[in-house]
Amino acid sequence: MNTPTFAGRTPYVIAEAGVNHNGRFDLACDLVRAAKAAGADAVKFQTFVPEAVIQPTAPRAKYQEASPGEGDGMLDMVKPLALSFDDFRRLRTLCDDIGIDFMSTPFDRESARFLVELGLPFIKISSGDLDNYSLLEAVADAPGTLILSTGMADLEDIEQALAYLRARRAGAVALLHCVSSYPAPAEDANVSAVATLAEEFGLPTGYSDHTTGFAAACAAVALGACIVEKHFTLDKALPGPDHAFSLSPAELQAFTAQLRETAASLGDGVKLCLPVEVELKTLARRSLYAARDLKAGEEVAPDDVLAMRPATGLAASLYPRLLGQRLGRDIRRLEAFQAVDIEGAA
Repeated sequence: MNTPTFAGRTPYVIAEAGVNHNGRFDLACDLVRAAKAAGADAVKFQTFVPEAVIQPTAPRAKYQEASPGEGDGMLDMVKPLALSFDDFRRLRTLCDDIGIDFMSTPFDRESARFLVELGLPFIKISSGDLDNYSLLEAVADAPGTLILSTGMADLEDIEQALAYLRARRAGAVALLHCVSSYPAPAEDANVSAVATLAEEFGLPTGYSDHTTGFAAACAAVALGACIVEKHFTLDKALPGPDHAFSLSPAELQAFTAQLRETAASLGDGVKLCLPVEVELKTLARRSLYAARDLKAGEEVAPDDVLAMRPATGLAASLYPRLLGQRLGRDIRRLEAFQAVDIEGAA
């Protein structure tokens, strides 16, 4: 497998539209435009044939119970949320036209093959399909990067999935730490796992954030996450399983900006006086000044010295060297000592 690079701004921000279009192509288009306006690098959907993914008797997850649908099962809820393959072709064209990456998560082999044929730069595999090797087989020859979400998994699960892809000569792969809870409490975010995954597997690693705030994702960026994914919606009050815990467009814009600021604040880790500190360094640091009028030949005592601002004379750190020196010149009260008072002492 190749190791992908994520060019451009850091981190690479994925606006997860998911099924928040409620099965309407016009809403899906609005989500694309909102993601672009918010500054995201990519907008991601979910591509699936409902009957190929969900068994008719499968129950809903607890967080899905209030979602609409003709029946009580998961399949009844999901059917109205599916877009056609042609819809996704048109969405990809819209993304290309306005300058945002189009991504999607396939949930069945037919959808996987469709996305592979589109030649996308990225295909996302959901946490629930990390061990779905029939699906992994269908995306193994994708020309772009496979992004594997790792919710509900341990390191052995992840290694087994990667080994399966390596055996099929898959291309570039990246990993996302994820906690599969909707929403995920901040105390369960475990964002330190971002660093664990990067160290363990040596692959680009990010964070799929299901918390309701910004703090966990910013912490993940500080720990090295180069990809961040977050659900968003046009209206949190819309019916559907994911709207309530998704960001609004305005929140997505603020979230993206916060991630960029967090990344920018990390710097290069080299500790030195930065150019922006130079002016204040002179004003805030101190030099050594005479506490009284001193005559040439006098020996400098502790009470003869004041450490004062600005730092335009002998550095305060040279105080030990100044003490006991016999001065080679007269110095007035509040005059700064200079290097000559050490080097040319009497």
